Amino acid sequence: MKRPISVFLLLMFAVLQIYVAKVPASHQVQTSSWMMVSAQPGGLVEQNGQFYLVTPELAMTIHATGIHITTDSPTPLAWEDVPEPSGAGVWRVGVSAGHALLGIGGKLYPAPNGTSALWIDGGSQQLYFTQPVVSAMHMAARGLQTSHQVVWASDAESAAILGQAAQGSGIYVWTRDHHLSPAIIPESPHDIINFGVTRDQSVIAALSNGTVLWQGHGLVKLPRLSELRVSRHHATALGQSGQQVVLWHRGQVFHYPLPAQVKWVGVPRFSPKGDMAATLGQSHQGVWHLLLYGPHRALNIRMPFSSVSDYHLLGFVGEHWVLVTVPQGPHHGTYAWWINDAS
Repeated sequence: MKRPISVFLLLMFAVLQIYVAKVPASHQVQTSSWMMVSAQPGGLVEQNGQFYLVTPELAMTIHATGIHITTDSPTPLAWEDVPEPSGAGVWRVGVSAGHALLGIGGKLYPAPNGTSALWIDGGSQQLYFTQPVVSAMHMAARGLQTSHQVVWASDAESAAILGQAAQGSGIYVWTRDHHLSPAIIPESPHDIINFGVTRDQSVIAALSNGTVLWQGHGLVKLPRLSELRVSRHHATALGQSGQQVVLWHRGQVFHYPLPAQVKWVGVPRFSPKGDMAATLGQSHQGVWHLLLYGPHRALNIRMPFSSVSDYHLLGFVGEHWVLVTVPQGPHHGTYAWWINDAS
């Protein structure tokens, strides 16, 4: 005799039908490990360990575990204009639920814990500090003649600043007590193209000649790399050497074949622990790929929609999710790839 289907199972089936019906057919992904996070395209912001999906009008808190990723109901994002002291322009600060999440129209760098910020005046190139974020400004480092870029340390107690001071052009470390010290001042004329502050507070920089310079260690023993990027908070670098992808992580070097006729697009991103890097690639035929590189593994992942002409890589949310966004078209929205530890 067949057992009757329980009322609970019938209700579950009905709920699943309702849930699937809410996802438009144009947004149902074409590969099994992609999940739709939001029908809104946006940017990814991390503050105080929390991730936010941000659009010009809204901010959504992202919740991610090893197997699930969801967003809260969106909250409005208000924009405040903050005049630059030089009068050259304004910073536009995006504020949601009392938290300053990001800035546009100027170089604004909220601290990772969200309690303060560093600002670079577009006219004078001077560095300013505020605490809280939107409050009276103070000169942050009078020893800096000009400032160009800031990377906060993960503990928000210091920051690495690309600028010019008496010792020359390079990277200086600024602390909250307004102490300034040189970290990396290249002897060669090669420019610093990107840089980070590792967990032990040492600075690491990628130079325009394809080399990596690490404070206290000197030049890292690597081949000269193109498309070179270093992690903002770890001793990790990713680049290309000929037809090889090179990942340097914690003193180890890993080589992987570069997919044939695939060109990297956009800025590579690194996982929170620094042990994995992601970048987008596009073939000569216009086919998009998500490329993941970690110690002893490399993944070439099919994108959720073959017909989309433009993807943007947002970055990692935790250690198990990589987010991409589709800015326009019938599939516009934000999607997440689940990283299986067994991959």
